[in-house]
Amino acid sequence: MRKQRIVSGPAKLIALALVGLLVAAGAVAAFVGIRQANDRAAAERRQTQVRAERQAATRRKTIARRRQLVRGLEMSVAKKAAMGVARGVMTGPIKRTLCTPLGAANPDDLTQHTGSFECIAVIQDNPDGSYEGYRFSATVNYDSDSYTSRLRG
Repeated sequence: MRKQRIVSGPAKLIALALVGLLVAAGAVAAFVGIRQANDRAAAERRQTQVRAERQAATRRKTIARRRQLVRGLEMSVAKKAAMGVARGVMTGPIKRTLCTPLGAANPDDLTQHTGSFECIAVIQDNPDGSYEGYRFSATVNYDSDSYTSRLRG
């Protein structure tokens, strides 16, 4: 038969103290690990937010550039119409120019690389709200920041 050992009072205290230290060390390690995981998650959220804000800013700038390109198209059509008036091949004066996207063309749709427009160089406003003028067909290339237009017959 084996004899059972009896641990004395001081040895029990030392063993309990060691167990307590191990439990405390484990709790500290768990706390530090959780805190680091939370810090990493917060950093990833910040990076995601910064990335989203940059993408939104880029989108806003691209849309503004595209709208400016359409305004440039309108000015170009107005200039062509004014030159036609100056040469005597059109009647004037040209009051304003309006360019309207055709079909599904939309300058705000960043998946579109080109857009077709109908432009009108307005020479007369009618009492019913309609207007008369010279029609131009136009195409805008958003990728190359260019456009073409021609007088429709």
